[in-house]
Amino acid sequence: MSTTSFLNSVAVTKPPAPASISASVHAASGCPACHAELAKRLYEVKTSSTFQVMKCVGCGLVYAAPRPTPEELQTFYSSTYFTRDHQTNLGYANYREVAELNARRTWKQFHKYVPLERVVRRKLLDAGCATGGFLAEAKAAGWDCLGVELSDHAVEIARHEFGLDVVHGDLNANELAPGSFGLITMWHVLEHLIDPAAALVRARELLLPGGMLFIELPNWNSLGRVAKGPAWKQLKPPEHINFFTPRSLASTATRAGFRVLRCNSHYPSMIDKAAVRRWSQPLHCGVALVAIMASAMGRGGYVRLLAERE
Repeated sequence: MSTTSFLNSVAVTKPPAPASISASVHAASGCPACHAELAKRLYEVKTSSTFQVMKCVGCGLVYAAPRPTPEELQTFYSSTYFTRDHQTNLGYANYREVAELNARRTWKQFHKYVPLERVVRRKLLDAGCATGGFLAEAKAAGWDCLGVELSDHAVEIARHEFGLDVVHGDLNANELAPGSFGLITMWHVLEHLIDPAAALVRARELLLPGGMLFIELPNWNSLGRVAKGPAWKQLKPPEHINFFTPRSLASTATRAGFRVLRCNSHYPSMIDKAAVRRWSQPLHCGVALVAIMASAMGRGGYVRLLAERE
């Protein structure tokens, strides 16, 4: 499948009535998280081709089928993914002006969620590090840092502009030695992967005993998804092909051999706005309050998980 065909705008058709069907009718070999064969069809989404959005009867993971091939993903995550045409809904219009800056700011917020003083070794692996904004901040803070990234375009920027040590590939790259890392981060990575369960098993192998894993990704149970249904902006295969809830993410991590320390949802941007306390803008504050309440009820826009290798 070509990059051009991947980057067509997303059009959503009217969802069919939910029905239990066998996963054997499409390209996925069962649920990508628990490998159960039975799933409910929720929606039909059209991008470059037609995708069925399925919900696993076993663990509750929502996923898109058919699954893209590794070759298709390699083509998709080329330079155009980070500087896409404004007529499409996939990728980034300008990653470096928005997402890279956000990645840098995230390092300060990260300390509030992860007790870095408890990390067994100050060696960090950032999986799916993109151009390296988060990794650069960690390195500046004195951490021994390594990144892994599928996009050769992003790897070149991380290496030559930021001087970072970044491996071109995925978590199975030979350069990654088992039992080497005290902390692995996955910022918006698992929703993109063909086999997210295998990625978590591999992450456990790469961590030292007692090492920590941090994950953030879109929340299928979010207030936005419940309100918008098949028009939810995160529902865009083949870019996003896995959709977790706090419960399904925690269970997947547990099966991979992790002990879950924290797993909850949040609306980071809205909560940040609430902290500004712009009382002169009642609507602004009202939206922020709704976001805080939604996060407390598990309806936040993102899921965050912190776990450790036992």
